[in-house]
Amino acid sequence: MVSMDRNKNVQEVLDALKSEYDMLNKNSSSTESRADNYDTSMILSQIQDIENFRKTLDDMIEKQKVIRETYEKEVNAIKHELDALGVDAFNSTKPSFNERINKDAKSFHPPTTSKPLNTVDANKIPSMQPLSSAQQPGFHLDPAHDSSSNAPVAAATSGEHPSMTHPGQQVLLGSNATSASEPSVYVSPISYTDNSAPPHSTVPGNAHMGGLPGYYVANPEQQQQKQQQQPFQLQTQDIPNNTNSIAQYTGKQAYQEHEPHTKEVNQASAYTQKKSQSPSWYVTYNPACRRLFNINLVHTLEHPSVVCCTKFSHNGKYLATGCNRATNIFDVYTGQKLFTLNEDSPDHSRDLYVRTIAFSPDGKYLVTGTEDRQIKLWDLATQKVRFLFSGHEQDIYSLDFSHNGRFIVSGSGDHTARLWDVETGQCILKLEIENGVTAIAISPNDQYIAVGSLDQIIRVWSVSGTLVERLESHKESVYSIAFSPDSKFLVSGSLDKTIKVWELQFPRSVGLAAIKPDGVCKATYHGHSDFVLSVAVSPDNRWALSGSKDRSIQFWDLQTGQSYLTCQGHKNSVISVSFSPDGKQFASGSGDLRARIWSIGPASP
Repeated sequence: MVSMDRNKNVQEVLDALKSEYDMLNKNSSSTESRADNYDTSMILSQIQDIENFRKTLDDMIEKQKVIRETYEKEVNAIKHELDALGVDAFNSTKPSFNERINKDAKSFHPPTTSKPLNTVDANKIPSMQPLSSAQQPGFHLDPAHDSSSNAPVAAATSGEHPSMTHPGQQVLLGSNATSASEPSVYVSPISYTDNSAPPHSTVPGNAHMGGLPGYYVANPEQQQQKQQQQPFQLQTQDIPNNTNSIAQYTGKQAYQEHEPHTKEVNQASAYTQKKSQSPSWYVTYNPACRRLFNINLVHTLEHPSVVCCTKFSHNGKYLATGCNRATNIFDVYTGQKLFTLNEDSPDHSRDLYVRTIAFSPDGKYLVTGTEDRQIKLWDLATQKVRFLFSGHEQDIYSLDFSHNGRFIVSGSGDHTARLWDVETGQCILKLEIENGVTAIAISPNDQYIAVGSLDQIIRVWSVSGTLVERLESHKESVYSIAFSPDSKFLVSGSLDKTIKVWELQFPRSVGLAAIKPDGVCKATYHGHSDFVLSVAVSPDNRWALSGSKDRSIQFWDLQTGQSYLTCQGHKNSVISVSFSPDGKQFASGSGDLRARIWSIGPASP
């Protein structure tokens, strides 16, 4: 009986085990089936996604083809239009330059000097009063000396102004022969040229030019011998300075107080009515403005390298230009090169650009700033260096002469601006800021120094070293500044492609305690499509002039805030613009290896 019960229990256990086994086997089969179905579903889903992506990609390729065809049609149409106007179309195969130039501009941070700020007490600074003729430094020149009879000259290329042409001058007809030879040689703080240098063979006898093959420049030793045989002296006698020359064509008074232009002024970069043009240049006048005067090309001055700076002498007879290893002096009337001041350096294989220049008010001296950190004061009668101002630790980017002729201000990438005594050659004031100095100017009343820098800020100091204003509105580095003749306004140009007009507070204040810490931005001018590299203010306080990397020059009406005209002609960045003292001419210097002199004449009836 016991045996039968035991067998029965064993059988039940076996049945239970079998039942459990069957259930587990069934569950396992079900799980495997679901897994197979899941894997199949995932694979099918991924295949579908890939097909959808491929279809989307094919659609994008088709759209891109359509867009490309449309773009090519538009580019060809624009090229045909430019060819019809006599302007060279941009070469679409050139490499992109914006990324490199932005990188250069933003990464320019020279090492900060560890020297303490050297601010000179106002009581210790010499009074900035004009010297008498007996006290003027240097030699006194014969005002009646005629420079045209014995000066070594080099022919310039004339423009098409019929009243300013002279025998023996070659007329510029818009030849493209030199457009392919625009070297990218002007560097930091930014590079202004966007054309790479093609290979050239070095001209025999020009080994001293080193890294600039293919362009012939007179050997400095031979040129010095010629200058010794035929010494040249500049005329220093002033000509009448009609400070209201543009106003005489407009029928309006010189600059008047007006309501603030607090809103931004946005003008079209080109106008439909082109009033003046030739095969090599053209001027477009704003049809919304009454025609007040005409612009004409007078002289095109060829150079062996990029023209970094231009400046008229204070009597308006001479134009100085700075380029690689040389400063050239031209006769404004004839366009002839009178002589060259050559920069010497131990390494002739490297570039040495004259970045900034300024004439002394009496016309006897010219100050130059170069990449070798040196400031040279040249005696123009002897064509030799009278003083060498040393102290800056980086390249010199900007210079200005005080209007009484006693002081020079300089700005450098070493984060300093300095005030120099012309008579002693000593630095009497050193101003330190947070970033590299790119632009500097001294006010016409010789009381204030304005400094533009890479940190987008314009700072204004008194000559005693007191910071009186900070002008903050630009969104990129400030590359040019200019005082108005009455010292009440400041015009600035920036890499943000704008020009700003600032109303300065210090001329309207009784004492420093009453001065507001920030100036007032009266207007912002939009019109250039690329960096604004240079600005100038006309002697009659009415017009602002701007030059840009977009290759154009624009006139701005400071009374109305309107863009009056746009001048095209240079084939590369317009690096420098400057007005003549009488306001009847202006000069431009460019990365296309040319400087140009333009006339401002009465509007045609």
